[in-house]
Amino acid sequence: MPILADEKEAQKKGYKTLWIKSTKIIPNLTIDDIKVIYTPGTGIKLIKMNDLYAVPSGTTGIVTHVDDIGTIHVNWLDGRTLGVCLNDGDLVEITEYAGGRAKNLFSDLIAM
Repeated sequence: MPILADEKEAQKKGYKTLWIKSTKIIPNLTIDDIKVIYTPGTGIKLIKMNDLYAVPSGTTGIVTHVDDIGTIHVNWLDGRTLGVCLNDGDLVEITEYAGGRAKNLFSDLIAM
């Protein structure tokens, strides 16, 4: 379940966040890594979702948990609870970190 964290793009847009997208740049990201990055309470904003009944782009929400297949479960502020699947091409932006370990993990992944 690979991802790329593009910190420069986020900084150009004035965000104190990282953009997350499905890509082959970092091929060794494990489900455990995703669980560290998307800890319960982490705020996210949906960029794109590949689903027939997708949550609208721009919707924000709070991560509740990551399951054992890597789906990021979210309480969206519009009341929906549809999960995010990075391996299916869903794109999200982290808007607020719930834990300090996530930024350190991104730095390690980008350096790979």
